[in-house]
Amino acid sequence: MNFDTQSTCVESPLNNEVADTEKGSQLNVASNNYCCGKKNPESNDDDDDDEEEEDLIQPLHMLDFPILRLQPPYEVLSTILKLLSPEETINFGVFANRDQHFIVDEDEWSVFKNHNVSALELKDAVSWLKLYSIRLNTSKKLARLPLLANSLRINFANEYNAYLTRIISNDLSWISTQAKREEIHAMTSLRLSENCGRMAQPDSIRKIQLPGLERLTSPSVKSIVLKEPSITNDNLGLKTWGSSLILSSRLLRSQRNRYLHGLVLELGSGTGLVGICCCILKFDTTLTDLPQIVPNLESNLKLNNLLGSSENWQGPKIRAEQLDWSNPHTSPIYGEKFDTIVLSDPIYSSHHPQWVVNVLDLFLRNDENSSSVSVLIEIPLRPKFEKERQVLWDLMSEKYEEIECEIEDGFDDFGEMKFCFKKYTRK
Repeated sequence: MNFDTQSTCVESPLNNEVADTEKGSQLNVASNNYCCGKKNPESNDDDDDDEEEEDLIQPLHMLDFPILRLQPPYEVLSTILKLLSPEETINFGVFANRDQHFIVDEDEWSVFKNHNVSALELKDAVSWLKLYSIRLNTSKKLARLPLLANSLRINFANEYNAYLTRIISNDLSWISTQAKREEIHAMTSLRLSENCGRMAQPDSIRKIQLPGLERLTSPSVKSIVLKEPSITNDNLGLKTWGSSLILSSRLLRSQRNRYLHGLVLELGSGTGLVGICCCILKFDTTLTDLPQIVPNLESNLKLNNLLGSSENWQGPKIRAEQLDWSNPHTSPIYGEKFDTIVLSDPIYSSHHPQWVVNVLDLFLRNDENSSSVSVLIEIPLRPKFEKERQVLWDLMSEKYEEIECEIEDGFDDFGEMKFCFKKYTRK
């Protein structure tokens, strides 16, 4: 049985499960005293409380969600879709900022507030869910939804996506206004895209937490905030890669002058994490990338309050400029020289090794003041790029002396990875 006559999604095993239980369970649930919030006079209140708390930690299944055939009102769908939004991303994992045990009453409202669920919206949603959903029929149970949603998306990915697809393909004619119907469809599309892999995800904010960050900034600054627009294969610089996190951690935990000296240039800055850390370490820093990447770079500098005014700004100078490695002469910084150049994950094309070395030759200081110049490179050891990496190392060895090398373990959105750090100076 399909829920919606207009559904275009592929038939899921979930449909058969619901077909078997729909009439015998949820359609008749309104007559169930427990579901209506009534207690059996012979039941023990403590037993009821224990059952509710046990419900709070049970994994979710898509059978726990409202069936569209029951025509759940706007407030129900809106509340659930908002609570299904991913928790904020810290580094490269999902950050659960609530206790893993039970949510106490005073914590419930903070959950709804963080997900933009209003008190009136919640009240109307709970009123309907008390009749039609044993699993989500109280505010306390709904408050657990964000914490349980990640395992739901992982363990029942096909069913989760199929449920969202049915909402999108349904005209939701029972919802009173076109604006509300469009809002539900838009939120559902967003939830679906969030569950379809990193390359399909919408714009997001990533928070980076690093040891020593508060010591170098202020106790109120607990993370670096990075905006990551939706990415495509042509704009891979719009996301944060694991190598930038590994290199940033190295810079922050080292002695101030061990790696960085003088004016710092970052090549291929992406979302700007490494360059931002260089600025936090009090070095004047220039971040560079392709023209289509620079606007987001500038946004991230503003998000982290690093663009001080010329009149009263006492901190290090930081800027974002365009630099195309294949045509560096067109860059606004062409002709400038730098004491330290940093790169993270710069090799994903056969052209890049030669381009990287050419750009290093152009911008790394090479005069009587260049005794302490250095190049810092962090590269993931991806299986498909062994040849390109070796070409880079061979080209670097012709003009630069390797003075430090370390293989490190790390990870990014795509899983665990080994990374190679190298420090060079001119021969």
